Amino acid sequence: MARAVVGALSVAVAACGGNQVSPTGIVGLYSGTGNGQSARILVLDDGRFYVRYMKADIPSALAGVVAGTIPPIDEKVAQGSGIDYNYGEPAVTALTWSGMYAARQAITAKASYAVGRTVQLDARYDPRWAQATLVTMIGSFCGVGMTHRGTQADFDALHFTVDARGGVAGLAQQCRFSGTLAPRASSNVYDATLNFDGGAGCAYPNTPASGIAMMYDTQLEIFVQTPDKSSILLVVEKQ
Repeated sequence: MARAVVGALSVAVAACGGNQVSPTGIVGLYSGTGNGQSARILVLDDGRFYVRYMKADIPSALAGVVAGTIPPIDEKVAQGSGIDYNYGEPAVTALTWSGMYAARQAITAKASYAVGRTVQLDARYDPRWAQATLVTMIGSFCGVGMTHRGTQADFDALHFTVDARGGVAGLAQQCRFSGTLAPRASSNVYDATLNFDGGAGCAYPNTPASGIAMMYDTQLEIFVQTPDKSSILLVVEKQ
């Protein structure tokens, strides 16, 4: 069920006209529900989108993430693709999508999964879209890290610090990692890069990963992908 909902959240775009344009009109944060599950859609100005979705039976528990891209829009219908990383019921599922939007108002989207499932979702613009600053990120964080390897999801306790320059240094179950968080202009989003060392506890030893980070009150979520599209999700609280 969770996989279907997330796919529905994976955005599609329509406007008026007929020229190829970048997906700037749809950029922002959107909140919605589908099949009883709540989710947030994040669309960036470089065409990337990310969706975080919650468990149907535990609305406060994060179930998974969808990551994908929005190609240039033809101003009527757009089609894109993504990957659903389900951590609650470990699975990695490809999907495509199409739909409509009203700039910074609402999104209506339909996703089609490789397993044959389709889902519809409506989401509205979230006004918490604001400029990110490193000041809010400086400090110590602890929580859980989730790594996705095919049909297996591993969960490990972790802690890390973020310095005044956005440098990250942390440890999770005998796996040290470092990286950077860099604020994106005009949004409450950070570009994130992480590098994992060769320790025995590392799921992806000597491997870089890149993606995004967002702060929700005192909770920080970092989602990154390795070059082969494996995923790592960190959900931590500021101390």
